[in-house]
Amino acid sequence: MPAAVLFSLIKSNYGMKFVALIGSYLFASLSVILTLTAISEATHYYPLIYSVVGFFVLFMSYSCNQYEARKNALLSGNYQIRKVNEESNFEAVLSLMVLMLYVIGLFLPFLVVNPVSLWLFGVIGWIYKIPILGWLIGFGGALFLLSIIIYGIVALVLLIKSLIGKIKSKELNA
Repeated sequence: MPAAVLFSLIKSNYGMKFVALIGSYLFASLSVILTLTAISEATHYYPLIYSVVGFFVLFMSYSCNQYEARKNALLSGNYQIRKVNEESNFEAVLSLMVLMLYVIGLFLPFLVVNPVSLWLFGVIGWIYKIPILGWLIGFGGALFLLSIIIYGIVALVLLIKSLIGKIKSKELNA
C-alpha cells in the first residue's frame, strides 16, 4: 500500500516536488556533515574557507539547475512561460531553503545530522574507498567542481558587464 501511494504521488507534480525536497535536504545535510568533518580534521585553522566553499557549491549547483531548465525550455521551443515560471519559483524557493539549511546546519548540526544522513555519508565514503570507483567518483567530482567554478566565473563576468553597461547608459542619459 505505501508503495502504491508513493508511486501515485510521484506521477503527480506534488510527488516530484516532495522527492525534490527530500533529495535537497539530504544534499544539504551531507554537505554540512562533509564541511564539519573537514573543519574538524583540518591541520590548519581556516574553517570559514570550508564553509564558503560548501555554500558556493550548493548555490552554484542549484543555480545551474535553474539556468539549464530555462535554457532547455527556450531552446526546445516550449514557450509555456507560466509553467516554466512556476517551476523556477519552486526551484528558487528550494534553493533558498537549501542554502538556509546549510548555514543553519553549520551552527545547529542536530537539524541535519541524523541516522539516514550519517548512513548515506558512510556509504558514500565506503564507495569512494573502492579503488577504481573512488578514482572515477573523484574525477567526476573534480569535473563537476570545475564546471561550477567556470559557471561562477562566467556569471560574475556577466554581472560585472551588466553593471558596467547600466552605469554607462545612465551616464549617457544624464
